[in-house]
Amino acid sequence: MRFTDLAPASALAATLVLSAPVAAQDLSAPLSADAFEEMVEGRYFTHFQDGVPYAIEAYFPGRRTIWLIFGDPCIEGEWYERDGYICFVYEDSEDVEHCWHYLARDDGALVARPRGNPFSEIELFDDGEPLTCPGYGV
Repeated sequence: MRFTDLAPASALAATLVLSAPVAAQDLSAPLSADAFEEMVEGRYFTHFQDGVPYAIEAYFPGRRTIWLIFGDPCIEGEWYERDGYICFVYEDSEDVEHCWHYLARDDGALVARPRGNPFSEIELFDDGEPLTCPGYGV
């Protein structure tokens, strides 16, 4: 077999290999509030930044949440839609609004991009880890 016989097959193989990771990372358009609610209610999502887990959030009916940054106490919050973003406020800082675009990934994870910085991303996975908050019953 000659090199020229291998070149087209190699080019095709390289194209398939290089395109595979991109396809695995395809994201939907930002989720609406209803779609976000359907996806998260009753679940616990661990939050990762740069591959490192740093927090977990439990999502309850009525758009209520409990948020835990590892090493800190749990705090209650709520979320709502504002101007196409999903926004959160928490009991420890009710005057501070945290707004995100949430996108669904093909593997079931979510990607969150903060308002004002669309190049920053947080990954959220429902990895089956429960949220443990003394005094909250979760």
